[in-house]
Amino acid sequence: MKDPVCGMSGVEKSAVATMEWEGVQYGFCSQHCYNVFSKQPEKYARKDKEHSTHHKHDDHAHGHKGCC
Repeated sequence: MKDPVCGMSGVEKSAVATMEWEGVQYGFCSQHCYNVFSKQPEKYARKDKEHSTHHKHDDHAHGHKGCC
């Protein structure tokens, strides 16, 4: 399972938060990624379904400890 916001792999074992949206379970590496997804799930779920390129961790900074 990948975090749909930042693309981090392996979050099923270390997920900070999870959410089910339209019958699909998503896991998140941080509260920040969960919050971002919560505001626009269709944007990130669509990216995940299309297998499009996710932005990488170094492309953004969450600005708080414990993310990614």
